[in-house]
Amino acid sequence: GEEMGSLVEACECKGSVALVHAHCLKRWIKERPDVKEALATRETYKRLICCEICKRPYKAEYGRLAKKAAKARLARVRRLQQSQQERGRRRLDAMAMILRALAIICGAGTVIAAPFLFFQCHKMGSKGCAKLKGQPILLGIVAVVCVALLL
Repeated sequence: GEEMGSLVEACECKGSVALVHAHCLKRWIKERPDVKEALATRETYKRLICCEICKRPYKAEYGRLAKKAAKARLARVRRLQQSQQERGRRRLDAMAMILRALAIICGAGTVIAAPFLFFQCHKMGSKGCAKLKGQPILLGIVAVVCVALLL
């Protein structure tokens, strides 16, 4: 219909789908929902600049419009991917800082507890050390883990 605007041949489609309203096609090209915005790849770009029915590139003005819309959409996808990667890096950095802080706390606890255990063991004699049941060994393991976390 005339009330909808002029009809155009934008691609190689034939028959009842050969003609479309110019303004409808422009809107479809800009908002095309069939291509998920998951990957900014050459294949996605090719799909965006071609008719999804005949798989041929759009003609003339509509081809230029499709290319412009495809580049804009893929640029948004790339920015989104980069921001997601940046958030992931920041999370990893935060976790590394937390692990380092825990390692420092463990190391400090080991330094504080070691002399206490040593004097406790010395005060109690050899039988007293046996009562501590491997606590000095556990303390040594904690110290090694802390050093490993700091590296």
